[in-house]
Amino acid sequence: MNITTLSSKGQITIPIEIRRWMGINPKSKLAFQISNNKVWIHLIPSFKTLRGSVKKIKGDPKKTAQRYVAQHVLESEKS
Repeated sequence: MNITTLSSKGQITIPIEIRRWMGINPKSKLAFQISNNKVWIHLIPSFKTLRGSVKKIKGDPKKTAQRYVAQHVLESEKS
């Protein structure tokens, strides 16, 4: 078990073993989900790995696509 401390700014450091296991790098996007009294952390794939797999969406392309990808990952985890 790894233990970390919450900073005064609400930040935590994810232990190196977990970052390596999840493939988390600087600038990685993470999604947090609460389900059955547990918090789940999901790594959001980078746009480079998803290129061509997401249909075009109206609105600000970057913000809309990030939101769409995060929602897609959360929904796929429920299945």
